[in-house]
Amino acid sequence: MPIVSINRDLLYQNLGKSYTDEEFDELCFQFGIEVDDIIDEPEKGITLKIEVGANRYDLLCLEGISRALNIFLGNVQIPNYQLVPPKLPKKYRIIVKPNTAKVRPYVVGAVLRNITFTQSVYNSFIDLQDKLHQNIARKRTLVAIGTHDLDTIDGPFTYDAQPPKKITFIPLNRSENIKADLLLEELSHDSHLREYVPIIKDKPFYPVIRDRHGVVLSLPPIINGNHSKITLKTKNVFIECTATDQIKAQIVLDTIVCMFSEYCEKPFTIEPVEVEYPNGKVVSYPVLESREVSTTVGFCNTIAGVEETGSSIAEYLTKMGVKASVAPDDGNKITVTVPPTRYDILHECDIAEDFAVAYGFDKLAKDMKMPQTDVVVKDKDPEATKGVGARNERHLCAINYNVRGNVEIVQGLLDNVMLALKIPFSVDGVEESYHLEGKDHPTFFPGWCADVLVGKVEVGRIGLLHPEVLANFNLNNPATLNKFVLYSRNISFKLNENSNIER
Repeated sequence: MPIVSINRDLLYQNLGKSYTDEEFDELCFQFGIEVDDIIDEPEKGITLKIEVGANRYDLLCLEGISRALNIFLGNVQIPNYQLVPPKLPKKYRIIVKPNTAKVRPYVVGAVLRNITFTQSVYNSFIDLQDKLHQNIARKRTLVAIGTHDLDTIDGPFTYDAQPPKKITFIPLNRSENIKADLLLEELSHDSHLREYVPIIKDKPFYPVIRDRHGVVLSLPPIINGNHSKITLKTKNVFIECTATDQIKAQIVLDTIVCMFSEYCEKPFTIEPVEVEYPNGKVVSYPVLESREVSTTVGFCNTIAGVEETGSSIAEYLTKMGVKASVAPDDGNKITVTVPPTRYDILHECDIAEDFAVAYGFDKLAKDMKMPQTDVVVKDKDPEATKGVGARNERHLCAINYNVRGNVEIVQGLLDNVMLALKIPFSVDGVEESYHLEGKDHPTFFPGWCADVLVGKVEVGRIGLLHPEVLANFNLNNPATLNKFVLYSRNISFKLNENSNIER
């Protein structure tokens, strides 16, 4: 789980109250996060190390945690994030060139106008980018963030991919021009940036973003240019995210602008940026889409094991940063508006989880109530189910998934299971032994499948899964499967007290 380091005094200032360590620890517990450590640093003061959920990107910075806790405490309302019309949409458009499809095909952007940076805000701004890079961006392989002083550059901007020797610029915090290929050679030994170098080093084209005068803004996913460097005096911020995953790029961009638009002259306003792709398609970012998810009173109560009214559940959900209300025409239906900061909410199960957290972990019953049941029909003769094709079976199944797809591994498992059951292997099909009999099956690769038989009874199947099966489940490596029946109407195996097999 990600650990977020936050200055205690700044956090308590944002919350409007000073807490004892025990009080704040309890607050975090009630909200569903945890204080991992408290460190007293002479230069920085007291730092709280707070552990948050891996999918809660909105809690990766001071702004996100303090805002979420303030909403939870009822101190503030859920913000309304607004897109404001850009003053010059075509001037700040990003034009994507065809070559980018070979390296990082996607780019999104946004502008934060009239923002005010203090040293603490600036530090948090940089730290959030680092956290996103390490988390959802998978160390910049999926998404790379670039932030620039908009007043130092001139659009429209061009996102291109060029041979490394044709890219020359002054990198961040340097004073001299250098070619991109030489820069990456140097950065291969840099303690902070060397882990990102292999992402593009051996590619024939490097991605690069330039303004209309050819000034390099960034060499993603490695480093920004020094020309557009952000300082405490920066008033207008241009944000660009290049990516190999478009959805994750949108999530990253939405997270950054939602967290730091509170420092704009008009809080929570964001100026969109148009992206023009080679096919002529123009898309505006950020999306900042609020989604509606529906759930029911019964579902939330069942999951949490409580009995609350619809209005009460809606109040609890609102404390968690999502707007919820009971449908006027259906008292059992709850409509939840999910803000663009809560990409972790995908299903009504996530809504029920938020309700349970807000209700209170310590208030939930330790044991779930047993469901009320009744015998409707009792069948005295289990064999009577034969006519309708019903049967009970117990299966043992194992899959070996790796680049080699070793069939011998699952076969070895089969041998060991049979050894534990005291069933010997035989090639002759002896009654009390097992053997393999080659047979093709559509689930398996032709010629790589066999039935498992005990005596003359088929109890299972073993083999290499067919590529079509792997593709249907988005699996990239070969997989071998071993599946057989421990119990059915025809055959059953178990260990008796003397470790002999019973059939």
